[in-house]
Formats: sequence, C-alpha cells, structure tokens
Amino acid sequence: MKEKFLKAKQLIQDGNYKELLRKTVKCFVGKFYNIYVRELLFKKMQKDSRFRVGDSWLQYLDGNLLKGGIINRPVWKYEVDKLKIGDIKYFYCGELVPLSSTLVYDYLVTGNEESYKMHARVRFKNALHLTGEVLSSRVNEDLARFKNTVNIITNKGYDIRSGAIIVNQDNTLLDGVHRLCILLNLFGPEHEISVLRIYYINL
Repeated sequence: MKEKFLKAKQLIQDGNYKELLRKTVKCFVGKFYNIYVRELLFKKMQKDSRFRVGDSWLQYLDGNLLKGGIINRPVWKYEVDKLKIGDIKYFYCGELVPLSSTLVYDYLVTGNEESYKMHARVRFKNALHLTGEVLSSRVNEDLARFKNTVNIITNKGYDIRSGAIIVNQDNTLLDGVHRLCILLNLFGPEHEISVLRIYYINL
C-alpha cells in the first residue's frame, strides 16, 4: 500500500495526471471485479449446461495464470464457440507455437515416451518445484494418466460437457493441451471442436 502511495505521489509531482487516472481506474475496476463480477461469472459458468468447469478452473478468471503478458487481465464474458484445431495457438516457454511442435504431440506421433516425460518434467519443475525421485514418480504417473486419456478420447471422443477446452479471444489455448494434441493426431488441423472462449478486459 505504501509503495502504491509513493508511486501516486510521484505521478502527481511529475504532472502525469493521465497515468494517475488510468492506474486509479484500473485499481477500482480490479477491486470491483474481485468482489462482484468474478464470483457471479463463475457461478453462471458452473450452471451453464453447455459445458463443464471445475473449481480449479476459477484460476482462469483471475487473469494472472501465465506470466509474460498473455494472461494478465480479468475476464468479463465467455461464450461457447467452434474452432478448427489448427487455428488454436499454444503459449509455450515464452512464445506462441503450433500444437504440432509440442512434445506431447511428438509422443503421440512417434511413440517416444521420453518426449512426453520431458514435457511433464518441465511442467512439474516449474509449477510444483519437484525434483529427484518425487519428480520421476510424478512424471511416470502423469504418463500413465495421459495414456488413459488417449484411450478415452479415441473410443468416446471429446465432449465439452465433460470438460471444456478453453481459449481466449485471440485463440490462444489456456487449458486442454493434452486433449487437443490427441484430437489433432486423430482428426487433423481442419477438424472443428467446441471450445469455451473467455474474453479479458483490456485495461
């Protein structure tokens, strides 16, 4: 709080009232969003029978899931949309890449388990800070779960009502890279799927 006050004081001293107003509005919108909009929007999403969202997906409404500026704003609306798999972009290691260049897709095409394990190791190291035997055990468990997911989608297909693949307004993938890679491998980039699209406020 003290740091914000000092920054505001400096803006006033510099005569930068436009930036001061922008930051004030942004702060007010953020607080209003957290108190009212976020909870109401999530409750609406949970009741929407067109798709399913779990409690853990509330993180996507926080607007800060990924670093680097791709996701740094609160959500103001959502919709169910149809997209070609090839039109969906994936944010990986600081850049947007096609799904066909991911380690998950490489495993599906080549059967090289080390490709998937490398993907899982990076994910668990970055997100959970796991190392050593704990990391190796978690990676093996994740590979087994993924193989099971492959079998389920191969036999039953993808149903947004069982768990939505999420993209933002720019067609950047937010959740569902594993399922999307499976669908890409099965049906190709021209295949259309239903997605949950969320829109971020542009502050």
